[in-house]
Amino acid sequence: CYNFAFNKDNRRHVFRNTEAPFDGYRVITDPRDPMIPAIHAVAHKGIYSPNRTVADFLDVCNTWHCSLIAVTHEGRLKGYAVMDGGGSISEVRSVEREDFIPLLRTILVRSEHAAIHVSLPPFEYEAIRALVPVCEGVNEGCSMMYTVLNYEKVIRAFLSLKASYTTL
Repeated sequence: CYNFAFNKDNRRHVFRNTEAPFDGYRVITDPRDPMIPAIHAVAHKGIYSPNRTVADFLDVCNTWHCSLIAVTHEGRLKGYAVMDGGGSISEVRSVEREDFIPLLRTILVRSEHAAIHVSLPPFEYEAIRALVPVCEGVNEGCSMMYTVLNYEKVIRAFLSLKASYTTL
């Protein structure tokens, strides 16, 4: 995965503004919170999606010792993040592509961490492209955050690829 450090100096130097672009930031603690189904829907919009039910979404975050954070503006969901107590984000999605950096800026301001660290798998190329000019730096690392939970799809894709160049 690619690991980005986004700190308050980056925010000030790049954006000339230290304010949070979005007005709502909330750590979700109640598994019956009405925001969870909307977050679940955003989680399933991406190039890959976690194989979690709405009912298990918060429980999985808690199992990882992380918080589920909802970012809103004028009452509308802008995105979410799964973040640990040290400011490391293992999952983040915005509702609209153009809201990705404002989402992270809001999380940085409202979480009161000096920096947040965003880990992205290599196939999240749009998010990676957005972070490169904004962040302190990037490094490559190994992460299991994109654990495969839908084995059938992965096996079918692998076998299709293999069948394209050899006899099975």
